[in-house]
Amino acid sequence: TIALTGLGQRGYNEQYFFGEITRLLKNATDSQEQQAAIYVLRNYNSQKAVDTLLPFLNHKDASIRETTAFSLGNKMNAYPKIEKPMQAALKDNNEWVRRQAVINFGSFNSNLDSYKQKEITRLIENALKDPSPFVRQTAIEAFKFIPKAHIPDLTPHLKDNDWRVRQVTVDVLGATNNPKFINPIIPKLKDEAWQVRYSAVETLGKINGPRIIDLLIPRLHDESQSVRDAAKFSLAQKIVDNPALVKAYP
Repeated sequence: TIALTGLGQRGYNEQYFFGEITRLLKNATDSQEQQAAIYVLRNYNSQKAVDTLLPFLNHKDASIRETTAFSLGNKMNAYPKIEKPMQAALKDNNEWVRRQAVINFGSFNSNLDSYKQKEITRLIENALKDPSPFVRQTAIEAFKFIPKAHIPDLTPHLKDNDWRVRQVTVDVLGATNNPKFINPIIPKLKDEAWQVRYSAVETLGKINGPRIIDLLIPRLHDESQSVRDAAKFSLAQKIVDNPALVKAYP
């Protein structure tokens, strides 16, 4: 596989290169060899690479399907024929294949017209209902890269039963800089997961005002060192304008 990578990079005949890749994919003795060959094709942005990869989205081995989805991800804008098979991957029976498909659609948003953007947003929004918390987490993260006008209401996911989903929801909502999300995020300062409390402190710490200060001061006594440190950092930035905060430090 390393040798094949070198062949491609050094400009060897394309027909010979893909012939060798195809031979390796067909005759590989284990899935790791196949995965390595599929991974090599990620570096080649051509119709031949796409045609070689697409059949492996239906491979019986989930790790092969995931690697194939990964290797096709950076080609979606240039080769529209990938889109339909990748939509099918969103319904794969393996959560990691579905997760990679979500990642691909999340990055598939450059130079899209409004209609196409709505279609891609709909696909990612459907992934928010996925039974896997890792897929839901990835779907919410994908909205970081989608125009704000197309982002759906994510606030219900602040109550997801998985802390990873709640945390990334706080992060994404905070990144919009929309003041309407302040009130939904405030309860997350008392979330059972310290990771969620940490994100809530970081997000609210970027906002000025006495109300936010009053909310952050109790986090100086949080049971998590990471949360306490985040609260200290956020409040320290506000001391210049609010000298009385010095008394709040433990």
